[in-house]
Amino acid sequence: MDFYNYILYFFIYSFTGWMLETAYASYLEGKLVNRGFINAPFCPIYGFGSLVIIQIFNLLNGFHFEKTTYIILGAVLSILVATIFEYATGYILEKVFHIRWWDYSEEALNINGHVCFKYSLLWGLGAFAIVIGMQPVLALNLNILPDNYKEFMSIMLIVVLLADTTKSTDELIDLKKVLETYESQTLEYYREKIIEYKRFFFTFPSLLSINNGIRNYDPGRILNEKIEKFKIQFRSRYL
Repeated sequence: MDFYNYILYFFIYSFTGWMLETAYASYLEGKLVNRGFINAPFCPIYGFGSLVIIQIFNLLNGFHFEKTTYIILGAVLSILVATIFEYATGYILEKVFHIRWWDYSEEALNINGHVCFKYSLLWGLGAFAIVIGMQPVLALNLNILPDNYKEFMSIMLIVVLLADTTKSTDELIDLKKVLETYESQTLEYYREKIIEYKRFFFTFPSLLSINNGIRNYDPGRILNEKIEKFKIQFRSRYL
């Protein structure tokens, strides 16, 4: 059924987007960085964006454009979709959690720091190339699979995504509370929470600016001390 095909498209492209984000961020940081709000290897924004791009191509196919026109329109619309999704996601997250997850204010041609020309171009053309290259193969292979198998996989993946999103949201709310009320907490408890939720800081480095420079409560310093302690223990034990 097309319904289950689209659910599986969503998860496949969410996983592909997560891999590309993780590879790109890991390359820039020089270490493995898990890019994603949730624990599972999915970036839903890529899944939703890819579904919209697939529908755009379906509409373009109905107009019988020349190949060059078709590609140019597809690329431009993909960039537009990527820009809208990234801006909407950044805006909503900031309004809900009162935290800026990423900030392009230093980049040229940015809009309120939520999007900028460089990354809109990068994500848009990347999504365009992935959909163009993967979609025909995906459609062919998914149509071969039995409907009951696709139904089972879709339900299982949705359950995992909902459970993970709920857990990650609860963790983020707890982290936000810890950061905002640090003065009323013991230093030991505060440090434990920072280390427990370290993945959020590694995924969204802008969070490190919260309480930055405050003696004993600087998240960046706490995490660096933890890393250095681990390095010392590793060297003393294995080297």
